[in-house]
Amino acid sequence: MRNALLATLLAPFLLACGDDTVNYSAPVGINVKLRSADVTGDAVLLAKSINTEQGNPYGAFVNAAERALGRPPSRIVVTYLSLELLGTSTVTGLNQVFTGQVSIGFDLDGFVRPVGTATNPVGVGVPMAVSFDSAGLDPVAFADLLGGGFPVVLSGTATPAFSGGNETADLTATFGFMAYK
Repeated sequence: MRNALLATLLAPFLLACGDDTVNYSAPVGINVKLRSADVTGDAVLLAKSINTEQGNPYGAFVNAAERALGRPPSRIVVTYLSLELLGTSTVTGLNQVFTGQVSIGFDLDGFVRPVGTATNPVGVGVPMAVSFDSAGLDPVAFADLLGGGFPVVLSGTATPAFSGGNETADLTATFGFMAYK
């Protein structure tokens, strides 16, 4: 009985030891300032390089992943993504900014790769459905991803009040990145 209990308690650790997958995870945030003047018709399309945040958190993630893995990652996955409206905005809810689908993607090698979406977001923060895994990227796009100089692209449809007004929406997109050996 004691050996069975010990085996049950140690099973997760033993399985992890037998698995040669080494990974590293960290959150990375990027701030985007959206103004009514940025909207064309009702279309929102903003791009901001991921390495422009103070302290370059994405670059820090890649460097820490390389140290933890002992080599550059062979694969990077986004495990979660959230979109948050900051208190410095003139609007009080995401539903005052967006209607329909809001998308975030990475522009890698000239092509925007989908990362996450939310439909009709409300409140000040929403989780987004995530769809990014670098496993299918070509070598040039993957080199862009590791290099960290790529734009994050925010797109969606603005509400008539936002697109026709003089509003601001200061947004933070927070990515949960996982790097694999």
